[in-house]
Amino acid sequence: MECWVKVRIGNGGHLIRGAIVQMSSWQSFCNASFVRYELIADANAHHPQAKEDFVRTVYYGQLEYILHCTIPSNVISKNTEPETILFGVITTCDTQGHDATLELTYFRSLTSYIEIVNLAAICTVVGRIQIGTTNPQWAIVDWSGSWAHTAFMDDSLTVDALQQDEL
Repeated sequence: MECWVKVRIGNGGHLIRGAIVQMSSWQSFCNASFVRYELIADANAHHPQAKEDFVRTVYYGQLEYILHCTIPSNVISKNTEPETILFGVITTCDTQGHDATLELTYFRSLTSYIEIVNLAAICTVVGRIQIGTTNPQWAIVDWSGSWAHTAFMDDSLTVDALQQDEL
């Protein structure tokens, strides 16, 4: 699979840069690799006998990089045309389920847990501010609100668009 390190959310949205780029770039002071993403999760996942209860769950993490996966056409699966799927590889922040658009949300460090999600699950880039010095933690700044949802446009995936973004 191809590996990408940056993508722009459609309709004039944020430019998201993978953590790999942020560490080696002069732009590391303006880190655009921390993101908010939303998944539908079963609230009863730890209770095997309980009925499934799917709820929207907010997560925060650092986008490491993006995987570009092309699924070829296949008669058996009735996939008549090749399909492109983009996956985000994210190192998660332990925010204990808090939503920074609704309440103060903090994390102490990135976890050792990596999650691979459909890139469309990423809603926005978020900021972070270090609080304290002896036992520091990070406050998440998420001003997106409930109206922000990701919409990736096909034209943002073209080689020309990517090359223009590098200028």
